[in-house]
Amino acid sequence: MDLALEQGLVKTGPLGLPELVSGQAEQLQRAWMRLRVPKGGFCYAPEFGSRLQELAQAGGADAGARMLEEARAALLGTGVQALACEMTEETGGVAAAFQLRTPFGEGEISLFFPKEGSGGDGGNHLGADAGGL
Repeated sequence: MDLALEQGLVKTGPLGLPELVSGQAEQLQRAWMRLRVPKGGFCYAPEFGSRLQELAQAGGADAGARMLEEARAALLGTGVQALACEMTEETGGVAAAFQLRTPFGEGEISLFFPKEGSGGDGGNHLGADAGGL
């Protein structure tokens, strides 16, 4: 079990207490965090994270394939496997939807990487079936 996140913050229930997440939703949430955090951005575990932000900024015709390979590498040993990545360039940045397989089944997470200087997180979220973020 882990704390549920919503829009990057701890999700609270009607009484203001933190909500918990488990199962597939927990696995997707953890994968989302690992993929969204820049590799080396967490000083206590510099191997945590991914280079997806760099790849999104670089762009190119094969950016989606490179992002899928980076997601697979970042998720090694987590019990979650990246199956597919659909990347689209949008105003203000790059959106990437990842289809993932967890021990509990398949799900989807979406990430948005703003162009340098545009700011904001652009609505990064987990699939509707996962709850949380």
